Amino acid sequence: MLVADYESRVAFLQEHYNLPRSEAEKIIREKERERASIASKLFDTDINALNYCHMVLNTGLTPFETAVDIATDFVERFLKLLDGDKGAPRQGRP
Repeated sequence: MLVADYESRVAFLQEHYNLPRSEAEKIIREKERERASIASKLFDTDINALNYCHMVLNTGLTPFETAVDIATDFVERFLKLLDGDKGAPRQGRP
């Protein structure tokens, strides 16, 4: 899961998509509603319930590009575990 404080999310949208603050805030509100609705309907849970997450990265504290690299590496390693790759580290269960 990627998280960030509100101001960091607004700044990210403004910088990466060249949006005025009001439009960035509108998009954040809409996406938060959509995300909560999907989680509720599909998984019958609160989207912010961390017990369903394998990893949480705060992009307000970690550069976005670094978060992408970390998440990509994690997913690749996790998929190897699921495939039974003997070279993958085996700590805990997938």
